[in-house]
Amino acid sequence: MASFPSPHISRRDFIMGATAGIVTLSLPEWLAGEASAQAAPRIRYEASSPKGKAMLVIYRDGVRRMKALPRHDPRSWIFQANIHAHPDNEPVNTIFAASQGKTAAAKAIIARNKTLALGAGAQKPIWNTCPHSTTTDNGYAEHFISWHRIYLMFLERTIASLTNKPTFALPYWEYSHPNAKALGRLRLPAEFRAATNNNALYSADRSVRVNSTGLTEGAVGPRDAFDQRTLLGDAGESGFNATIEDLPHNNVHGAVGTTKRINGEPVPVGMQSVELAARDPIFWVHHANIDRLWESWRRPGGNGSSQLDPAAGDVWLAGRTFAFVDPEDTSKLVKMTAGEALNIQSTKLGYKYDSLASVANATSFSSASRTARPTQLSAKDQIAQAQIKGLDQPVTVPVRPTAPAPVALGFGQRSDAEYILTIEVEADAKSEPGGLFEVYMLAPKTLGATEKVEQLVGTFNLFGVNKHAQHLPAGAKPSKTWKADITELVLRKLVDPTKPADVVFRAAFNAPTVPVTIKSVVIEAR
Repeated sequence: MASFPSPHISRRDFIMGATAGIVTLSLPEWLAGEASAQAAPRIRYEASSPKGKAMLVIYRDGVRRMKALPRHDPRSWIFQANIHAHPDNEPVNTIFAASQGKTAAAKAIIARNKTLALGAGAQKPIWNTCPHSTTTDNGYAEHFISWHRIYLMFLERTIASLTNKPTFALPYWEYSHPNAKALGRLRLPAEFRAATNNNALYSADRSVRVNSTGLTEGAVGPRDAFDQRTLLGDAGESGFNATIEDLPHNNVHGAVGTTKRINGEPVPVGMQSVELAARDPIFWVHHANIDRLWESWRRPGGNGSSQLDPAAGDVWLAGRTFAFVDPEDTSKLVKMTAGEALNIQSTKLGYKYDSLASVANATSFSSASRTARPTQLSAKDQIAQAQIKGLDQPVTVPVRPTAPAPVALGFGQRSDAEYILTIEVEADAKSEPGGLFEVYMLAPKTLGATEKVEQLVGTFNLFGVNKHAQHLPAGAKPSKTWKADITELVLRKLVDPTKPADVVFRAAFNAPTVPVTIKSVVIEAR
């Protein structure tokens, strides 16, 4: 029979309960007291490998133990998930009800935990501190990648402590492998799919399709992110941090989660919801892969540094600190900066990956191509009544060329030219549509064929737009501009930018909770 951590107050907590103070430590101070800090780095394995599966057994046990703790305990599953985000409409009074404590010391500890979560006075909250580009509450989206790295590390340490497995490391779900479909990695790892009563890794709030057929091939590759030359963007590029957040990060969230009817209205739940995503155990192995892709892009040298990291003195490195709970002593907060999270080994974050992804297939366009103003080859008229409403129901939008043929085809004579399909979409209300949207171009099946088929050119998502919408002016709706590289289709003469074409949209995995309006579709070249 499994042994679970006691929900009762420990002797240390009883003593601390007299004052219930919160101690804040710097990373060096915390590491000085960590017995495991000097140990060999823990290794994060691919989830379907034998060693990865062994780690999933520990992970499942750890999640089960976390779920057995009182929710006010900073090591509990709900407390840790709420560090990422907490639903505004979910009351917290029951979580931190003083009546749960039978003594004054126990009540003081619950009050201390509430202060940790929600903040009070000079103490800032640690709940709702996840940075995303679609949210402006925190105002530091440039730390999406670094904040999540630290977040995962503390969850990892928490599970290692609760299970007494100091070598535990989170496995990663490698859906981004070039042969992911053949390897069976587009589906959720099997350990997450079994709907048994005691499987702590299972969640009912997932789409049916992701279990049966898996993620969309091509929707979760890191090529666009690997093609970035800077972390935060410069001269015509969005930067690795923002690009990896959108693809594959957001796409996986949109595909894995699902919707439920609450008070008669469809609402995104599970991984489709920023507020609820971290409550699904797949969240953590998904983010372990995102973190691995960052390390793959960094390709650090022997000293752990990378030429792609911000330069010394950059405000990104130390301009903001992040606080997390010490898994061994929940009365303590540990503060870290993004700079301290760069070198995952020498800064004693204490882990590494069994292998890194290859960046050899990333496209390398010239600097001139990146910064050149695109030439619009087709009309950008308002599209009437083009809305995506149902699951897997095709919505066809015509694209009309406007540029002369010599201009449109002239780009094809240059080795660094790109043809880009640019799309503007808008959510029909200030809410989260959820899901993942596939974009196709109707083109001949092969060169010269008269039969036209749908050629998948990419996918987009609207993950988190409801959070962003809270800050929009009255009457404004959340929107997004999305681009797909169709150069290969043009060069293969399957798409002719001098002739009319059709673009087909489909909602995949789940029907959108609100209609998604297609504002414009154009072909550009540069």
